[in-house]
Amino acid sequence: GAALSPIEIPDVNVKELGQPQTTEEMIDGKPYIVSIKDYVLFPQKSGPLTIPSQTFVLQLLDPNKRNRDPFASFGFRNSMFQPTKNLRLTTDAHKLNVLAIPSKYKGPWIPATQLELSQSFSSDNQRSTYETGDIIQRKITINAANLLGNQLPNLSGQFTAKGLSAYPKTADFSSYDDQGTVVGQRIENIEYVANN
Repeated sequence: GAALSPIEIPDVNVKELGQPQTTEEMIDGKPYIVSIKDYVLFPQKSGPLTIPSQTFVLQLLDPNKRNRDPFASFGFRNSMFQPTKNLRLTTDAHKLNVLAIPSKYKGPWIPATQLELSQSFSSDNQRSTYETGDIIQRKITINAANLLGNQLPNLSGQFTAKGLSAYPKTADFSSYDDQGTVVGQRIENIEYVANN
């Protein structure tokens, strides 16, 4: 068996990307099984950040210990009786500095590598004229690459319109893995009431 210690860092959201990948490689003429786990880190504050060392513990067959398999003399082999030894591997810690939001920047901070904004209206809100008291339902969807859904700011206040009273509902958040890239999504549902 094998176990990798979890990544836990104060003030950092850690998300594992996809499933671990296992391959076989030849290193110095010897076959090795290589296991890869990808993570993405989302610091919640600026300043020094230390990614702690990770510990990988695994069990190896120990050729120096006598096999205690009671079935071996009958021509059967059971792995649970094979002598093993524990091997403990540790990575180095890694230090970096998280930059602060530029002081001159004003507005919502969205440090995404790609951003998509879309909107839709309910099917009964497709007409061009409305009367006082009519309700208009609007759905705004924000997708951001390399951000979590709960990191996306509330933009409902940015979508006001003259002659309409806005009533935003609680936003929905989600995050998903898109071929090795974390994509965060925020969905805003807003009801507008025509008031003149």
